[in-house]
Amino acid sequence: MNLEIQKKEMRDSLQEYMNRFIPGMQKIVLWFQQGEEQKALEGMVDVVEGLAWICEAISLTQELYSTPINIEGINEFLIQLNDGLVESDSILMADILEYEIIPIVEEWNKIIMGNIVN
Repeated sequence: MNLEIQKKEMRDSLQEYMNRFIPGMQKIVLWFQQGEEQKALEGMVDVVEGLAWICEAISLTQELYSTPINIEGINEFLIQLNDGLVESDSILMADILEYEIIPIVEEWNKIIMGNIVN
């Protein structure tokens, strides 16, 4: 299988994943807000792993989008999220997810869904 086909298949997988990932993050925010911290913290493992995979997939498929996607901007918020984990600050973690990370990932998703070159 040639590299171009592999990249397009990865892009398609990325699209499918993003459509499940964003609602999953929203559910984690809700769990934090409802005081279900254990559920939310367990979900945070999936968020971190998911974001790592998304960033890698975007990096590998970047040339397939007509608009560049800046994945570097997420790092600052991941550091803040880690601080929230270290401090056991569920309000901080929920806020970072809801107001910083989810909007960034939604923007990436719009670019991926709407600006496909090939």
